[in-house]
Amino acid sequence: MTITEFWNAQEFSRIATYSFNRNSNLVALRVAISRATEELAQAVLSADFTQQFKLKRQLADLERQAQVSPYEKRLLNQQRVIDSTATRIALLQGESAEGRQLRMIMETAPSKVEYAAGCIPIYRDALVFYDEQGQLLRVLSICFECLYMQGDDGTAVEASATVYNALREVLAQLGHPIE
Repeated sequence: MTITEFWNAQEFSRIATYSFNRNSNLVALRVAISRATEELAQAVLSADFTQQFKLKRQLADLERQAQVSPYEKRLLNQQRVIDSTATRIALLQGESAEGRQLRMIMETAPSKVEYAAGCIPIYRDALVFYDEQGQLLRVLSICFECLYMQGDDGTAVEASATVYNALREVLAQLGHPIE
């Protein structure tokens, strides 16, 4: 699916931009998981059997989170909850100046698609589409290193280097810490 096809398939009123899966946020997550793990381990020692079961399950969940590779991280988890390393950078109305700028980039996309050879995407930026009632509709995850985008359903979204450069510029202007 091309970026133009993906964009035109969305019936949204707002777009949120997110930055996630970046070093500073990942370090903070690991520190929080480490602290929580220590606290839960201590609590298990003094808990009754029922509490121990619940605490051990929480401990296992935290340990699983700590083990997730940056290559596997997505903005939404399986329960459609936004990742704890995510920071919302901007919330744009579809017809705002920035929204129109994004539409222009996506709808006038050149057709030549380019990929970084041999790269495995690490998604660090995302566009999240919302309807009028604020319900999350779709997520477009972006890897600027690999020139690769993916919808939240796993669909590859193709675009040219020109689109990535324009998108990178808009997101940086909004405050994304793109490397």
